[in-house]
Amino acid sequence: TQKAKPISELVSIEQGPVVREIGFIGRIRSERTSLVRAPIDAQLVKLNVGLGSTVAAGDAIAVIEQPKDDSRVTGAIQDKGRIEQLRLRKNQAQVRLESAQKEVSRLARLVQSGSIASNEYETAQVNQQMLVKEIESIDAEEKTIVDTVSARKVISRNATRTLYAAGSGTVTQLWTMEDNITAGMTIAKDTVIATIEQSGQYVLKGEVVEADYIRMKLGQAVEVRRVHGTNESAVGSIKSISPMARQDQFGIGRFDVTASFGTGISAVKTGLEARGRITLAKKEKAHRLPRSAIRQYGNEYRVSIPGQTGALFKAIKVGLVGDQFIEVTEGLDANQKVYKSYVEPSP
Repeated sequence: TQKAKPISELVSIEQGPVVREIGFIGRIRSERTSLVRAPIDAQLVKLNVGLGSTVAAGDAIAVIEQPKDDSRVTGAIQDKGRIEQLRLRKNQAQVRLESAQKEVSRLARLVQSGSIASNEYETAQVNQQMLVKEIESIDAEEKTIVDTVSARKVISRNATRTLYAAGSGTVTQLWTMEDNITAGMTIAKDTVIATIEQSGQYVLKGEVVEADYIRMKLGQAVEVRRVHGTNESAVGSIKSISPMARQDQFGIGRFDVTASFGTGISAVKTGLEARGRITLAKKEKAHRLPRSAIRQYGNEYRVSIPGQTGALFKAIKVGLVGDQFIEVTEGLDANQKVYKSYVEPSP
């Protein structure tokens, strides 16, 4: 005769911790972060840092300049040509003025001697004055162009800017892949050129479902452990809880939570995956059974035990209901065997 397979594995009460907690997984970020932004549309002249660089407040991060304006370059060339033309005209006018001055002096002597009429002398004087006015006009035009050239040089100097770190820390992010960064590349206004994160204080951002959300509150203690590597932990607290849920692809509401924590875990870096755990209740040495072994009916808790003709139920009293185990306070002896997965009694 072949033996019938057991309905479920049999277990008995064991002693151990019973814990009720909330858990979530997220990524570690520095709590103190400063951003270096491009204040203008610009071209990169020089990047002074790389990923992982350690900087202090006031260190130069990058040098940028406004994109070159072709019209400004063309204007500078034209201005230079106009100045050369004006100076040539002025030299020619000065030669004519010297001749006019000599002619006025000669005619003045002839008028005094009565050799010529005074109107010829007066005409020569008018010609001399016109040449003086022409030279003054050329000087004024040249000054205007020279002032324009000087203004363009000031604009050109101001177009180059050095961007500095507002705080100390480590460069954890650049605006694009480091291998792709070259001098002369274009950077749009308000682009975050570098993210600088200060060590010592961190946040863990994750999400919880509604059942956990209603049990959470600001300031709750949180134990933080890295998912991979070291088993070290740091103690922090809940810093923020989103008041609004967002639905995932399965229609389940999820709430964003942020825990703040300090040192305690070695080699903490931005981007590492970590687990946050909030202990709501805990009993270290409890008589416990797995949750799967116990079924609740109204206010009554039951376990299923093997009988002569099949499974029977037995009422018990419980204490702390944990996430994996439930404390049993009355109704079972230490050696009493129960089904690990609750089995409905035989009819």
